[in-house]
This record gives sequence, structure tokens and C-alpha cells, in this order.
Amino acid sequence: MNPLPVVGPISGTDTVCVGDSIVLGNSVSGGAWAAILGYTSVSPTGIVIGITPGIDTISYAISTPTCGQAVAVLVVNILSVSDCNTEVHPVNNAESSVLKVYPNPSDGTFTLDLLSTLNEDVHVFLTNIVGQNVMAFTTSTNKAVEIKFGEARGIYFLSAITEHGQYVAKITIE
Repeated sequence: MNPLPVVGPISGTDTVCVGDSIVLGNSVSGGAWAAILGYTSVSPTGIVIGITPGIDTISYAISTPTCGQAVAVLVVNILSVSDCNTEVHPVNNAESSVLKVYPNPSDGTFTLDLLSTLNEDVHVFLTNIVGQNVMAFTTSTNKAVEIKFGEARGIYFLSAITEHGQYVAKITIE
């Protein structure tokens, strides 16, 4: 008889603001993330974006065809924009860098600049309000990059990830 799959507890904070994101993790790789109630969206890498104020349950599941499934859950509180500071902020402890995205709101063309004491690659991901990737590219810190974003009007999230930190900004296309 094969043992059941094992999954660790979900790590990370349990509060997110509408339009902001948090990063969750698990010590066991290979699982699938899901937002149960739809107040948040969650990416395949555990980035959770607040969509609507309320409470949601985030799950992380490990499955095997012969042994079943193990699931860890985390209840997340989603706060309204009026209860939160919606400034661009670092997700991890990357205090030495500053992410600038301007103009914001924009007509779809904006500038991204991650100012840092380090010169390193920046992996940039743009997702829509439900967490689907709509653009991805790599640039470097301390280099302003003009982005011509051809998506429809709405709210999007820009994640800038370096070896030393992760930053998230809410982008509004009018």
C-alpha cells in the first residue's frame, strides 16, 4: 500500500487588500493553488491578489494518481481599499529597492523602473484581475522601460521579481 501524499502548512500572511497581493508558499513543491470562494485570485506560484472585500480560503493540494490527495488551507481576509494603503510596496524584505510605475492610471503606455542598489535581472509579469498572465518579460534594475500594453481597460497587477525581492503594483488602464 502506498502512503498518502504529504503537504506542509501554507506559509505567508493571511491578510490582503483589494488590488494588492501577498505571496504564499509551501515547503512541498509540485502542488496546485486555488482560491475557493473567488474573493481572491491565486497564481500557479502562490501569488494571491485581493479582488473583493471578504474572506476567502486558499488551498494548496498535492495529488498522486494512486494515493489520493493532501490539501492545506489558509483563510485569507481581504480588506477594502479604504482600509488599506494602496501604494506600491515590496512583497518580501527587499527594502533597498523602489518600484516606480508611471503614469498610473494610463492609456496603456507606461514606464516601469525598479531602482535598486543592486544591478540584477527583473522578471516582470502582468496579470489581469482574475490572475491570468497577460504579459511577461525580463529587464534589469535601474533601467526605465516603456511598456505598451495592448489589453482592454481595467485593473491589472504588475509583479517585478528579482533574486533579492518581489514588488507588486496595481495598474489602471483607462
